[in-house]
Amino acid sequence: MATKNIGFGISTEELLVVLGYLKAESMPGLDSDHLKDLDEEQLEFALGIAERALYARGFIIPDPQKKPTLAPTVFSVVGACVMAETTIVASCNRPDQRREDHYYHTSRQMVVMHYAPNAGIHQFVAVTERDNIAQSILSILQLGEKSTLNCQPLRVKASVFGEARKAVQQNRPTDGLRMLTEAGVELDSAQAMLDTQSKPVANTTIGSVEHQNGKESTDSFTVIEGENGLWIVTTPETKPDPDPEFLIVPASAEDVIQKVKILVKI
Repeated sequence: MATKNIGFGISTEELLVVLGYLKAESMPGLDSDHLKDLDEEQLEFALGIAERALYARGFIIPDPQKKPTLAPTVFSVVGACVMAETTIVASCNRPDQRREDHYYHTSRQMVVMHYAPNAGIHQFVAVTERDNIAQSILSILQLGEKSTLNCQPLRVKASVFGEARKAVQQNRPTDGLRMLTEAGVELDSAQAMLDTQSKPVANTTIGSVEHQNGKESTDSFTVIEGENGLWIVTTPETKPDPDPEFLIVPASAEDVIQKVKILVKI
């Protein structure tokens, strides 16, 4: 039987109050930078207002001993974010738009999607299926139908790729092409990537952090979309490297969909 999704929105100040009740100092996506300029008295005043607002909405309730406590829904949903077994982050950059950061927290009994539709506002939606994570990420990507570019993958150091991209942004495509080809990238592949960078649509990084048996494992990839097509960027080497090698593979929309499903584990 399907379970109805649970959702609510709270301010950053209210979220800080909730985290206090959970005895948690922070959580992914908190983004409380705008409060750092407040002195202790101002912050206490702001959090006091936020706590009263939570009372008024029934997010804080009295327990049997009349002590204030979080309502079960708020405790479960935000608690699942704080104590998540896996957290997935999708960060999407589009030209001339505010960056979108979406967080997906999973535990044995709950999946919580968390994002900030506006600065200082946090939206939480709790669902029961991991499929919802993939659906949400794909809605962020807005892939449409795109076929695979007809060129070979690129293997290039992150620093070289960054400098080539900067050259294109500074209207120096010839320099960018030279940087990539001198690094061993085939000419057709280098030109196709620079065409993507000259007419960018979106750059979206999707990563996961899994906590299991006291150990932490990570996985991530980036989808670069230009008007001419899609690329999937990964770092094949698992050893720490200040300048890792990128593997950049031309991809179809279906390739990206399957990559998302694998990361989400559905």
